[in-house]
Amino acid sequence: MVNSMIGPASPQPLTWTVSVANLTVVDRVPAEILHLVDTYWYQFAPLETKWHAALATAVGLLALISIVGNGCVIFIFSSTKSLRTPSNLMVINLAFADFMMMFTMAPPLIVNSYHETWVFGALMCEIYGMFGSLSGCVSIWSMTMIAYDRYNVIVKGLSGKPLTYAGSVLRILFVWANSLLWTLAPLFGWNRYVPEGNMSACGTDYLSKDWISVSYIYAYSIFVYWLPLFLIIYCYTYILQAVSAHERNMREQAKKMNVASLRSSDASKTNAEIKLAKIALVTITLWFMAWTPYLRRKGKMAAFAEPHFSAWTQTVVSNVTVVDKVPPEMLHMVDAHWYQFPPMNPLWHSILGFAIFILGVVSIIGNGCVIYIFTNTKSLRTPSNLLVVNLAFSDFLMMFTMAPPMVINCWHETWSFGPFACELYGMLGSLFGCASIWTMTMIAFDRYNVIVKGLSGRPMTNNGALLRILGIWAFALLWTLAPLFGWNRYVPEGNMTACGTDYLNQDFTSRSYILIYSGFVYYLPLFSIIYSYIYIIQAVSAHEKNMREQAKKMNVASLRSQEAQNTSTEMKLAKVALVTISLWFMAWTPYLVINYTGIFKAAPISPLATIWGSLFAKANAVYNPIVYGISHPKYRAALYQKFPSLSCQDSSADDGQSVASATTGVSEEKTGA
Repeated sequence: MVNSMIGPASPQPLTWTVSVANLTVVDRVPAEILHLVDTYWYQFAPLETKWHAALATAVGLLALISIVGNGCVIFIFSSTKSLRTPSNLMVINLAFADFMMMFTMAPPLIVNSYHETWVFGALMCEIYGMFGSLSGCVSIWSMTMIAYDRYNVIVKGLSGKPLTYAGSVLRILFVWANSLLWTLAPLFGWNRYVPEGNMSACGTDYLSKDWISVSYIYAYSIFVYWLPLFLIIYCYTYILQAVSAHERNMREQAKKMNVASLRSSDASKTNAEIKLAKIALVTITLWFMAWTPYLRRKGKMAAFAEPHFSAWTQTVVSNVTVVDKVPPEMLHMVDAHWYQFPPMNPLWHSILGFAIFILGVVSIIGNGCVIYIFTNTKSLRTPSNLLVVNLAFSDFLMMFTMAPPMVINCWHETWSFGPFACELYGMLGSLFGCASIWTMTMIAFDRYNVIVKGLSGRPMTNNGALLRILGIWAFALLWTLAPLFGWNRYVPEGNMTACGTDYLNQDFTSRSYILIYSGFVYYLPLFSIIYSYIYIIQAVSAHEKNMREQAKKMNVASLRSQEAQNTSTEMKLAKVALVTISLWFMAWTPYLVINYTGIFKAAPISPLATIWGSLFAKANAVYNPIVYGISHPKYRAALYQKFPSLSCQDSSADDGQSVASATTGVSEEKTGA
């Protein structure tokens, strides 16, 4: 793409390539659109070639998925007679707007990423910005209309005026007219469409400080973001209240009549509407997660560019580094390696803070539910499930202790809690990570004992499970306390918002800890789990083969007895555990690679790389409750019993057969044998 780029030098804080001259991100912009570029962007170096490639790849994939997906929605809804309803006209309109968004936005962005600047001229920049704004505005107002329609059907019910084709078409026309009004305004002087910071896309001018531009941004955000948001929240608040009241009344009435369910055809329709409301709510939530970062843009957010620096000295012009915001009492913990890097862009801090906040909320709620359900449901209180509870407890504490400090530090853009809190933070993160992986190792051993050894294996007892749990925590505590007493140490990560082990210190003590710790807390559990699952898969394969051969000899369709059914359930659980462990290693491997890169000086390490490795590791605490909640029918049944509003199906439709009768506690029968 760019012939004037040179390979990585040492030191190389920004990983790839800087041009020999003091170029800026604006230097490649064609002369005919320079009048659209704000002077703010002249202080930033060109975006790295790899970022342009990554952006083009990401947009290409998103466009492919969006065009195919929304095209299918439009085709199916418009060509299927039963789906051609007034309500679904708005769904088609939403799909059409999303289809047009990626159909018009993606190809120019990919071409511009290839050329590393905007290449289509001033008029096309304005049209591009207008189309993006128009499609987005239509999408959000279409979803607002869908939310209001759900409100009308579910909350008002028979008292509400049903939506007609004419009414639906009128709403769609209003959505487009309203959107056109807002998105044409910048073409006539109320704000304007200009190149974004990396010069490969165009949008509204949010850097101009004149009253006309600022007033447009505020007015547009109110009528195209805040107003729809509050309308949707209003609708779904009443929808959820109506759903809750309806389900409660149905259960009470069924109890009075001494029947299992009151689900008539009409009630079944209502239940379908409830499902649709949940789908719409998820869609809208994802939409606002996508658009909120764009709304939050400020002048200091430089579109992922790093501050301008000298190509020869590799330093920031103002000599500001990522360490400059660190409190003086923390400086003795910061490695000299980080002084060569400029501060991370504020946008990255916002993204990291938002990501860890979402992960924290999901993990705390998810693992909290696992702990509550498994400890309060008698059929789930088995020795094997004590390990599951311990895993959820460890993951719960991981995000409960890791997420809040990191969110606060991302706000301050540096570590703000002092040296002792940094050491404590690093120790707790290491402790809960170690406890999680060894708990999953013990779960794998238990699956091996139940599935491979079968009746010849010694069943786990409550005392045995408790001893294993105590051993896990003692072992984890031993490893994670060591850095507090001189064997390695806990120090700030590269972006100074989190703390972890010191993998940059080259002395023997520090390097030996990383190597030995990884051996006992990464490789040993990994090989133990691989060993267990190799034999589990062999046992499963042999069992299924024998069952098929025996059934063939006896000329019957199946030999599934109750015991065989339990075994089948154990096989399913083994697959669940295998997926969980695979996700764990996907989460922790990047952090291990960063540690090894540091101690062996294998490649330059940037602040951004270190914190994403840390974030991936913490994300493991989110996977486990999701996998267990989705894949365990008995857990799911208990969850729906205690929280009925979470269920999307009739209680009568619950799977009461083989899978629901033996899940995470499959070794329960063998224990009692």
